[in-house]
Amino acid sequence: MSLVCFTEYATNVPAGFALDSSTIRTVLHAKEGRTPHTQTVSRVMDFLDDLGKAGVKIVKRRGTKRVIFSEHVVSELAETAPPSSGKSSIMDVVMRWR
Repeated sequence: MSLVCFTEYATNVPAGFALDSSTIRTVLHAKEGRTPHTQTVSRVMDFLDDLGKAGVKIVKRRGTKRVIFSEHVVSELAETAPPSSGKSSIMDVVMRWR
């Protein structure tokens, strides 16, 4: 996964890159083929927050929860992806991360 693939889903913000709850819902829907429950989206956000330790945090801005990834974490995610063995989804990469 390159930085371009991550930024396909994430928004560039001053603190790094952000994935909002709506985007996470969209990615989970694409992966699972059905709309995830609100609690599932919340658990995924908490999982990413716990997994990323200091490099990932959850913030609420303008009524929307967002997971903020530091530039360092995004670089680690990019290194986690298998080398050009086909297109990995962001969820596949996150599951192999750390």
